Formats: sequence, structure tokens, C-alpha cells
Amino acid sequence: MDASVHFHTDNISHVIESAKTLTVMAAKGGGSITKNTVKKMFEILDEEPCTFRNIPEIQAGFIIYYGSSFGVNYFMRPWISCALTLECMVPNTNPLPLVDCTKEIPTYHRCHRFEQSMMGILLNRLFHLDLSRHVLKDEIFTFNRGQSC
Repeated sequence: MDASVHFHTDNISHVIESAKTLTVMAAKGGGSITKNTVKKMFEILDEEPCTFRNIPEIQAGFIIYYGSSFGVNYFMRPWISCALTLECMVPNTNPLPLVDCTKEIPTYHRCHRFEQSMMGILLNRLFHLDLSRHVLKDEIFTFNRGQSC
């Protein structure tokens, strides 16, 4: 969980219980996976960017993961494997130009979200038709980046 997460409740036991069944839960994001992921990651993962064009990102700032053999084999291993594969998660020797996701382009590869890009691809591979069940509800928390306590 990112340090900017502020809870609206002191009881998230129902979310923890859901994660035990669902394996992975994460916060919804804003932009599309294709817009915010460089082409190189799609190539390494043998995925077509157009498959993810209209699919919103999932944020890496708040994840609840319940360790199961399914989660280890199909979520954690591929995520870690990408992190350890040259140019998968960090596809450039100078990643700084890839950080700016504010520039406007039509559809593809305006920036890169690194581990968040990989997580969005993995969660969509695993749960595409049922992804909404794996998205944390806004009523339990907010991201308060740049704000003081």
C-alpha cells in the first residue's frame, strides 16, 4: 500500500475476506493500459496492444494479495519474472522520458507505468470478464498524494 492511502473506515475485514476468495484485489486507475504501457512490454509478453486499448489501468498503489497456489503461479511468478527480465518492466536504459503520462496522443504508448502496467495486463489476462470483482471500492479509501495529514 502506498503511503498516500487514507482509509475512510477502520474495518476492512470484508475486503480481506474477499481477497481470500479472489486472490488479488487492487485500486482502479484512470488511463488505458495501452496508452500507459510501452510497446516493448507487450512484445515481451507476446500480447497485442490493441487488446488492452479500451481497458482501464489498475493502480499498483494499493493491492491486497492472498497467497494461493493460483496466485503464485499466475500472478506473482509472471510479475516477478517480468521484473527480472531485461527491458520488460523497465524497457529503456533511460526510463525518465517514459514517466510523463500527461502528454496527449491518440491511443498507443504515450508513457509507461512500469509495475503497474504489468499488473494491469496480468489482472486482465486472469480476470477480464470478472475484473470488477477484483477492484477495490473507493468508499473504503482514497489516495491523498501531495496532501499533508
